[in-house]
Amino acid sequence: MTQKTDIELVRRTAELARSSPTAWSAFVAEFRKYADRIKDQCVASPIVDLPVRQGIARGVVGDLILFETCVVEADRLAASNVK
Repeated sequence: MTQKTDIELVRRTAELARSSPTAWSAFVAEFRKYADRIKDQCVASPIVDLPVRQGIARGVVGDLILFETCVVEADRLAASNVK
């Protein structure tokens, strides 16, 4: 992770996660279900729609990864003194 905006996004997302851990866990659990539905739609889509559906699925999965790993990543950045 080298982009300043990516680093700030991780930090801000972790800040949200830490502000209300119970609500954050519930949100991530629901978002995971949403991501699963989007992936299922991608797999079931007609070939003509596949590139668009795949792009949507990749974006949603990327968000899910951010949500699931933000606290660990923010801690790693802090330990590395990344500004």
